[in-house]
Amino acid sequence: MISHQYKNTDKEIMYKKISAIVPIKFNSRRLPNKNFLNLNGRPLCSYIFQTLTQVEGIHNIYCYASSSLPLNFLPKSVKYLQRPSYLDGDNIEATELFRYAIESIDTDIVIITHATSPLIHSESIERGLQAVISGEYRSAYSVHKIQKYSWCDGKPVNFTPSKLEQTQKISPVLYETSGFYVFRKRDFLESNTRTTEPAFKVEIPISEAVDIDNPEDFELATKLQYDNNITENELTSKYFVDLIKRISPESNLKESISHICFDLDGVLIDSKIVMKIAWEECMRIFELEQTFEEYFTHLGIEFFEILKKIEIKKNLHDDIYKLYNEVSLNNSYKIKVYNNTREVLKRLKNAGFGLSICTSKSRKRTIEVLRRNNLIQYFDYISATEKENKLRPKPAPDFLLECCTNLKVDPSQTIYIGDTDYDHECAKRAHTAFIHAEWGYGRDNIREKSIWLESIKDLDTLLIDE
Repeated sequence: MISHQYKNTDKEIMYKKISAIVPIKFNSRRLPNKNFLNLNGRPLCSYIFQTLTQVEGIHNIYCYASSSLPLNFLPKSVKYLQRPSYLDGDNIEATELFRYAIESIDTDIVIITHATSPLIHSESIERGLQAVISGEYRSAYSVHKIQKYSWCDGKPVNFTPSKLEQTQKISPVLYETSGFYVFRKRDFLESNTRTTEPAFKVEIPISEAVDIDNPEDFELATKLQYDNNITENELTSKYFVDLIKRISPESNLKESISHICFDLDGVLIDSKIVMKIAWEECMRIFELEQTFEEYFTHLGIEFFEILKKIEIKKNLHDDIYKLYNEVSLNNSYKIKVYNNTREVLKRLKNAGFGLSICTSKSRKRTIEVLRRNNLIQYFDYISATEKENKLRPKPAPDFLLECCTNLKVDPSQTIYIGDTDYDHECAKRAHTAFIHAEWGYGRDNIREKSIWLESIKDLDTLLIDE
């Protein structure tokens, strides 16, 4: 390590908060979706976040992105820092990108790291952090030493061509690796640079210095790193990484994901108020005491299955079903379509995806709801409950597989978007990809099992090339 070259008496500063920021961008020209590529069984971006959790003294770790999608496969302690979409542009300078984030958080010391430096060690970051905390340095950053004959703009940098010295005697060239930068927030806001002098340069070996910017870099990182201890959570992430890779702008969408199937209630529409009205009317007419909360707990499976689970006598099932449907239809005008739903469905349709619905709602009510809310024209097939239908209801995969069959697509080319455990289990049995609709009615524990989206608009980020 390079010895301390500068002294600074600015030790009276008390560093109360230390924050790490990792910018994440979804698209890259030279290596598409590089931040999400599968590096030895794990998403590339997961490495740096895992490393940061091991750095002593960091109070907050931020994923700085225009969508919260990366949080699916990052440590739970990582926080989401919203990045305005205009900062994703190729013409945005790095300092402008960093300034927005730094101004947005309450901190004294900032650590900037990058997902494209997955092999950096926590000990190296700690050395830089301690140098700044000590007060002797105002910034620190990682460098790699090259002791070779070096040129820049056609001119020798560290040697004289007419008088060649042995390479071990020439001055080394240090280059910034982008592995990490540590600096004081106030210094950056004043100077607009991450490397305010005096700066401490942390030398790192080539095994830590890889910065992935092209396929060759990625190949090198793969060779330098190997991890066969993959947790169940990482396996879920791995599948999602492979999914993103297959649907990248460089691939043919028709050869990867060609079919998107949606659950209805809690995914495309908010119909909870109508369910409540219909259920409470049924309980009043039939003088029963089962609460709406009891009914709603099992939402996602067929109506008759719910009645069984909450112990309503079988001789009442048909009459309750008939009344429930009647009251629901009479109040269907109270149903709300989630924001951006029509726009996203239209864009997916125009992009060439086959669209379908797999729901436990009755077919009659499903068709009526879709028509009344101007949604039916977007769907190529609808699989819903019918009395004469012999298909098994969710969580069995029958309805979902029926959608695949009628659209003539393989389940491996299908994504099912739902909001309950039953939807997740249905997709698992059908061997399709599953995305949990975070905006819907499902329980929080689904996040632990699957990929989730905060808004239906996030499908634009995931599936549609802008």
